[in-house]
Amino acid sequence: MSKLSYDFIQQLAVQGETNIRFKWYITTIVALSSLNYPDEIGPLYRHLLEKYIAPEDHYEETRKIKEALVKACGLHGAAKTGNAVRALYQATPSHLIDNTCYRDDDDHEVAVTRGDAFLKSLYRDIPDLNTEDDYVRKCCPDYFFVVSQLLYPHVFSFDKILDKLESSQAIITTLISIDCKGQARNHMKGMMWNGATREEVQNIHGSVILLADHLGAQFRDGPVEVPEHPDLNQA
Repeated sequence: MSKLSYDFIQQLAVQGETNIRFKWYITTIVALSSLNYPDEIGPLYRHLLEKYIAPEDHYEETRKIKEALVKACGLHGAAKTGNAVRALYQATPSHLIDNTCYRDDDDHEVAVTRGDAFLKSLYRDIPDLNTEDDYVRKCCPDYFFVVSQLLYPHVFSFDKILDKLESSQAIITTLISIDCKGQARNHMKGMMWNGATREEVQNIHGSVILLADHLGAQFRDGPVEVPEHPDLNQA
């Protein structure tokens, strides 16, 4: 039996309905994946198609949900995203199935440049990113390689389906859900630096916390707080 009743789904919809740019159901599905409730994704998705997503938007919004889960893969892991996309696929009507690999022609050099720009737009207050003095490089060169050559170029900054801010929605949803407070705070600041309002970020945060509370998920020392809007003049 689903843990998400139709009444609770309506609560989630009301919570997110004022956040026009960032769909509440994308936040919810990514959070379900991060919180390890993939079995809730299929029933929720079918209900979304019936009630909350207009028929003419079914294909595009399904594509965006899948891409948000791919972005989350770089943060909460391949296993959770794998479970989530399988659950989504099993619930997807045949006419909405899309077998296209959109990254097939993602040129690596172009992607590295794009990923570097995205990373630096999120962490404007850290001057040594992607340099020889990058602290992450010093901590673990192989981790630095994965982040700088794979995740930011080909996962996080890929923009054929989700734009920069929609990608950040998936990222902060995942980081809040998995309770990585420092990175969640940094990415919430980065999302605001890139043009989101603090109210939009607070709304995404509120949707994750509402879902987590409903599912009984626990955060160490309570959930991360939304930072104040950063100084846009800070380099």
